[in-house]
Amino acid sequence: MKIDCVIDCDLPVLIRETAEQRAQSRLERFEEVIEDVKIAFKDHNGPRKGVDTECIVEVHLHDHPDVIIHETSDKVGKALYQGLIRAARAVARTVDVKQNRRKFQEGRQAKLEVAEV
Repeated sequence: MKIDCVIDCDLPVLIRETAEQRAQSRLERFEEVIEDVKIAFKDHNGPRKGVDTECIVEVHLHDHPDVIIHETSDKVGKALYQGLIRAARAVARTVDVKQNRRKFQEGRQAKLEVAEV
């Protein structure tokens, strides 16, 4: 799983290492279905205070639709934490829906084969 981090120039550079570590730990259980993860940070107001730090988490999956999460907060860490939680849930739902659909189709096919016999 490749993790790429893009940081706005108004934010501290140390965020990159923390973001990559947290993304790795939060999403490692989905390693076999994740191609890569892109995390971007934007500070809309610059040095002015306010709820303006945006974290965008893009998760590109094998054979599944991509997951894109936008999370805004007053603090970088909070935006990252909430964004990664939401991304992990969305990936779990996406993978689970595909697996359940496959199980349903296999069960349906088995019922049709039994009915034909």
